[in-house]
Amino acid sequence: MFTDERAASELLGFVLAFSLVVTTFAIYQSDVIPHQNKEAEIEYSAEAATELTQLQSTVGEVGSTGAPATSTLPAGPTYPDRALGINAQPPGGNLETTDRYGVELSGFETTDAQYWDGTARSYHTRLLQFAPNYNYYDGEERFYLANGVALKEAKDADYTHRLSGKVVDGDRIDLALLSGDLQRSGRSVDLSFSAVSSTTEYRTVEVTESPSPPNFAHVRVPTVRSQSAWDSVAASNANVDRVEVYCLGTTQPKAANCPDAPVGHAEIVFEQGTYKMRVSNVTVDQPTTPSATYLTMQPAGEVTENDGQTFLVTTRDRFGNPVSGVDVDLTKSGPGSLTTSSTTTSDDGRATFSVTGAKLGVTTVTASIDGGPPPEYKSASETVGTTTASGTLPMTVYASGQMRHGLDGLDSLVISEGMMVPTTEEDCLLIGDAGGLLGGLLGDVNCEDNPADTLQGQLRIDGNGNKIYRVVFVLVDTNRNGQMDGSDIKKVRIEQRKPGWDDSRKIFEGKLQNGRSKDALNFDGVDLLESGSYTSTKWEDCGVISCDWGGGDPYSSFSDLDLSQTEVVFVEHMAGRVTVNASST
Repeated sequence: MFTDERAASELLGFVLAFSLVVTTFAIYQSDVIPHQNKEAEIEYSAEAATELTQLQSTVGEVGSTGAPATSTLPAGPTYPDRALGINAQPPGGNLETTDRYGVELSGFETTDAQYWDGTARSYHTRLLQFAPNYNYYDGEERFYLANGVALKEAKDADYTHRLSGKVVDGDRIDLALLSGDLQRSGRSVDLSFSAVSSTTEYRTVEVTESPSPPNFAHVRVPTVRSQSAWDSVAASNANVDRVEVYCLGTTQPKAANCPDAPVGHAEIVFEQGTYKMRVSNVTVDQPTTPSATYLTMQPAGEVTENDGQTFLVTTRDRFGNPVSGVDVDLTKSGPGSLTTSSTTTSDDGRATFSVTGAKLGVTTVTASIDGGPPPEYKSASETVGTTTASGTLPMTVYASGQMRHGLDGLDSLVISEGMMVPTTEEDCLLIGDAGGLLGGLLGDVNCEDNPADTLQGQLRIDGNGNKIYRVVFVLVDTNRNGQMDGSDIKKVRIEQRKPGWDDSRKIFEGKLQNGRSKDALNFDGVDLLESGSYTSTKWEDCGVISCDWGGGDPYSSFSDLDLSQTEVVFVEHMAGRVTVNASST
C-alpha cells in the first residue's frame, strides 16, 4: 500500500514539474520572445536610419565622381538565434521610387550668362521611399531619400527628421536628383546607382533680384517635410529669405488633405548674393548620357608674342555639368589664323584652341555646337586680347615693343610676378645720375662696375584728347642683398606729353612702400595707380632743370589722370620680366 502511494506521489510530482516547464515555456514563448524580438526591431529602426544615411552618401558620391556604385540595404530586423522557443518569420521591408515630380531653379545667373541667365530651368526627380515592416514594434515609420537628403518620417507623418544631407548649406546649393523606376521588397535589397550627370564642381551663380514677388530666385523641390520643418531651415540660414510649402501644383498650403499627401513641394526663396551651385542626376536604372545643351568659352592664356591667344571651351548639359566627346565648330572674324576649324571635348568636357596673327581687340573667335544658335547659348564668342571675366588684361612683359589693345578705360595698373635681372649699360643710363631718364631722382648708382639686380619698365598709356602718359617703374637692389628693403631703389614716375610739346613733363613721382615693392615680385602685385602703394608722393613736382609747366594740366591725385578712354598699353622699355594687369573701368 505504501509502495502504491509513493508511486502516485512521484507521478504527481512529475506532472507538476512538467506543467511548470510547459507553463514557463509558454510564458517564454508568448512574452519573453516577443519582447526580445521587439527590442531587436527597435534596434533595427535605429540601424535603418544609419543605413539610409550611408545610402544618401553613396548617391552623393555617384553624383560627384560619376563612378557607379552598389549597395545592399538590410530591409528588416534579425531576431536572436534560439535553442528553445520559436521566432516568428522576420519581416522585410518595401523599397520603391515614387512618381516623378517637378523641380524648378529660377533667378540664378552665371557671369557669362550662358544658359544660366535667370531663366527658370525645369527638371524631374523621384523620391526613394523605404517602409520597414515590424511584427512587434509599433513604429509605422518611413524613410526617404529626397533631393539628396535622407529623412525619417515618424508615425502618422507627424514629424519628419533630417538624417543627413542638405539642399542649402550657407551659400552652397546642392541638388541631387534621382531618376529610374524601382519597386522591391524583402529582408535584403540590392541597389545599383549610376550617374546620368555628375560633377565635383560648384558653379558660381548670382542672385540679383530681391526676394520680393514676382521675380524672386527660388528652388522648388518635392517634399514630405512640414512647413514648420522648413521654417527651421530658413531660420538657420541667412541666405534663405523664406520657404513656402504647398500642395503639389497649387499654392494651397500643404496639409493632410492635400490630394497627393504626404508629398507637396517646397519653394526655397533666396536673398540677393553670390552662391555656389551644383545639380547632379543619379539613376537606379540603366543610365543615359545627356547631350550637350550649351557651351562656355574663356581665354586660357595671355596674348603671345605673335598676337596669338589660346581659348578654353567647355560643353555642358542642361544640369550645368561637363559633357565629353562633343564636336565644337570654330570660326573667326578679322585678321589671324585658327589652329583648327573644329575640336572635340575631352573627358572633362573641355577643349582648347588657339588663334595666331590676330589683331588685338578686333579679331573675334566663335565656338558653336549643334550648328550654333538658336538658342543663343549654343555658341560663345571672345575677342582676342579683350578683358577676362575679372575685368583685367594680363600681359607678361619681357621685351620692349610689346603692346596690349582692347582696353575700355583704365583704373588700375598692377605689376606682379616680377623677375629681376642684372643691370646692363642701358639700364645704368636709365637710372644713373648723368642725364638718365630718372637722373637726379634716384641718386648716384654705380651699376656699370658692380651690376645690381633690377626690374625696370616704361609703359606708354594713351589717354583722352591726345594725352599720352608714360609710367616708369624702377626697382634696384642697390645693396645687393637679394631682396627689396629700405635702402633699395623703388621709384615710380609718371610723365605727360601732348602734341606740340617738345618733351614729356613729369607730373608725379613716388616711392613704393617696402612691402608693396616686394609684392611686385610675387603674386600679390602692386597697383601703380593707387596712392596707398607709396610711402611718399609728389604731384606736379619740378623737373631737374625747370619748374615751368607751360600750361600743363594740374594734377594732385591719380583720379586727375584722364584715362577713361585708354585703349592701349605700349611697352617702351623693359629690363627683367613682369606681369602687367591693366584693369578696365
